[in-house]
Amino acid sequence: MAFNEKNARDKASDNPVFDESWFMRQRDVLENIKKYEAHYEAHAVFKVELQEGLPHLSQASLEKKLIRGNKSFSRSEKDGQSVICMKTGDGEPRTVFTLGDGQTLEWDVSPEGKYLIVKTAQGGEEMGPLSLIDLSTKKAIKITRSCNSVQSAWTKDEKTFFYFRHPDKDTVPAGEEKINSAICTHHMVDNAQDASPTETEDEQVFAKDPYDMHTQLTMSPDGQDLVIGATTNFSGNSLSLLNTETMSETTLVEQNDSRYSLVFLGDSVYIFTNKYANCGKVLRAPLSDWKETPVDNWKTVIFEKKDQLIEKITTAGNMLIVHYSWDGNSTGVDCYVHHDDGMLNLLETILPPPNSFISEIYTEDSNDFALGVDTYIAPREIWKCSSNKGKIEINEERVEPYYKPDDYVVDQIEYSSADGTNIPITIIRNKNTPQPTSIIVEAYGCYNVSENPTFRDTWMPWCKFGGAIAIVHLPGGGERGEQWHKKGIGEHKQDAVGLLLATGDFLKKEYKGAKVGLMGRSGGGYLALAALTQKPEAFDAVCAKVPIADTNIIDTDPFQKRNEVSGEWPKPGSKKHYNPLENIKQGENYAPTMIVTSLDDPRIPAPGSLKFVDELQKCDPNQKHCIIIEQGTGHGLSTPPNQLIETQATMFAFFAENLELKTKPA
Repeated sequence: MAFNEKNARDKASDNPVFDESWFMRQRDVLENIKKYEAHYEAHAVFKVELQEGLPHLSQASLEKKLIRGNKSFSRSEKDGQSVICMKTGDGEPRTVFTLGDGQTLEWDVSPEGKYLIVKTAQGGEEMGPLSLIDLSTKKAIKITRSCNSVQSAWTKDEKTFFYFRHPDKDTVPAGEEKINSAICTHHMVDNAQDASPTETEDEQVFAKDPYDMHTQLTMSPDGQDLVIGATTNFSGNSLSLLNTETMSETTLVEQNDSRYSLVFLGDSVYIFTNKYANCGKVLRAPLSDWKETPVDNWKTVIFEKKDQLIEKITTAGNMLIVHYSWDGNSTGVDCYVHHDDGMLNLLETILPPPNSFISEIYTEDSNDFALGVDTYIAPREIWKCSSNKGKIEINEERVEPYYKPDDYVVDQIEYSSADGTNIPITIIRNKNTPQPTSIIVEAYGCYNVSENPTFRDTWMPWCKFGGAIAIVHLPGGGERGEQWHKKGIGEHKQDAVGLLLATGDFLKKEYKGAKVGLMGRSGGGYLALAALTQKPEAFDAVCAKVPIADTNIIDTDPFQKRNEVSGEWPKPGSKKHYNPLENIKQGENYAPTMIVTSLDDPRIPAPGSLKFVDELQKCDPNQKHCIIIEQGTGHGLSTPPNQLIETQATMFAFFAENLELKTKPA
């Protein structure tokens, strides 16, 4: 925590209150809390646990495999560095890219396996340079300086590709580089050695609303049409077609509150949509006239299933694969054999284990594919699926973790709110602690994002010592479809806060005598601080990571303006608008609160968190409220391992002291 760096302070705020002495005082407050005997001992124990556990997970957490013809690509760790390796046939894998220190990486491979596409970012940034690496010559070609995705679409000859691009910081007003995403096209030169290693001047071929987020880039089989999904909200999207020769565009689906995604398979085009179907359905049109037929007139070939939410459709060989979920857990994967007449025959339904989620579907040109199966208490399993003799054969692969999955239990419970809404809660606990007395509630409930099972590696030490994690699946998320999302956004955002408060009350009754804390990050951090300021002692301790503490940024920050444009947040000034910062009341006895913020967060500026803690500390002469101020961690997506361990250990120690958890194995 480098409090003496002037540039960092300038970035944090131009308010003279936040000068060198203020930052130093926050460090002293945090250090004084760490000196408490219980906190000091717990911090040391948790830090050792995290240091022991995280290295065992590097291979499992980074695993990603892509197949391109006879070439396979994977990301893993080698000699302490993150690398991408390529293997041809049965040969030995060779390293084709090594990630630099402090960098984050997204990567992909062109359809024929000629080029590696990499986007790196550093110092907390999410946007960074996009580059191509010619795998035959190892020559790198820098495409653009400002990009936030490696998603691309290629022509069949791999001489032209399309990609997302953002404006450079020095070409637009401050902050607007985070929006104004456009699609550009890049033409490969015939001789790779003639390619300039400097940035190319690529043509912008598609851009609509400055707040558009792009959801899909798919090339038609004949290479004539690029399918572009775009949205200004988190509910639905448009689909546009770009002619790759004339660069003229037409609209297939107008922007609305329904989702659409499209795949090509043989002589058919399939679209998933949730229009008039909360859980989703699949439509089909013949490839011969799909552009001329209005989507509403396409034939429904897979009908909506009750409590079976379509997550994704994709293809493998001549199969259409449909992934279903409910309450955040995968409920099945239907594998349909596609016939030339457009008929679909269900070959098999793959049933994942309870409390798991299929986070990745790796497909090939053949009918072979693989599923990345995640659970809360174990690293990802890779299920290799092969269509053989009319059925799916599965082989499983898994990396053994430091924490033994058999030592932990996942419980699914539910409570009924005052308005009759059933709220699902996932409890993760030690098998030796059937009635945990120290519970941390984790909440998000925003942006149509589901809280799906994923290995909570950094949470396992808390459960090891007898604590429990309670993940509450709130409206505003996507666990039960668009209807569920709508129940927690805009004018209903306060309803989600009320349900979060009710969750705390329910858990204290369900687990009699338990101490219950609350943790939320980002939009979930807003819910946590709103709950704190509305009912100060509802939870026994609160931690908010990179939170929206001051909702006025929705009007002032270009990136956050999207919250208003999309309808996710009520507009500032409306009756339903609630600002946690403006509702701190002197004299209130607020639960001990810890905030984690980053001075270089590209999504949520730090000043809101700084001001919130400053106001909260004025209410409490005993200084039980503290802030961790990070730098180089951004929105938490690029936190270096040593900083992650230190922050997580400090947070656990904070909760252990306030929720009375003893740091001895359960």
